[in-house]
Amino acid sequence: MEQDRESGWMLIGGTLASLVTMTMHPNVRQMLDDFATYGPRNVVAHGLALLAIPFTLVGYGALARRLATRHAASARLGYACVAIASGAVAVAAIASGLLSTMLVARLVRLDGSEEAFARALLGYTGLVNQAFATVFVAGWSLAMLVWSLAVLRGAALARWLGWYGLLLGGVLLVVTLLGRLRLDVHHFGLIVVAQGVWTIGAGVELVRSRARPHA
Repeated sequence: MEQDRESGWMLIGGTLASLVTMTMHPNVRQMLDDFATYGPRNVVAHGLALLAIPFTLVGYGALARRLATRHAASARLGYACVAIASGAVAVAAIASGLLSTMLVARLVRLDGSEEAFARALLGYTGLVNQAFATVFVAGWSLAMLVWSLAVLRGAALARWLGWYGLLLGGVLLVVTLLGRLRLDVHHFGLIVVAQGVWTIGAGVELVRSRARPHA
């Protein structure tokens, strides 16, 4: 139970760090207009996102163990999906936070054909970011669906997490599969907030483990 509580705090803390990342996240236009301000800010924001990943993975592991007391296969499948999603979002953060920043730093000092080439590389980096962010949303949504179904089937978590996760995970997965997912800074931020509600709720359930022992 004590391990669940510690992991719950890690899950909450990692999720809050991801939310802070989205509040700090500049767009490319801002970096091009004022690189001295927004370049370092972009690196710090995505560095925080990368730092949060191992904490949330530990929290998700504890959540999977909790669910495995009654639904072992669903718990393992959900963790596999969220692990793939975490790897994908790490690549997206590296592309958006580190690679893009280095390209913009060079771009603001170039002109002519070199500038055109740097802009092409920056555009490609944006595509890489979008592709891996899409994998993140799909993988995380599938994990949410699997785990939420386990909650509704009697796993030891609050039932509102089951209904909320079923709705949000289903909508995001369908939108992603239909190719309708928009992943600019604003829309991705909304997705992170919506997912954060579920994740923080799950973290709170883990923190309360001492007061509510396993069945």
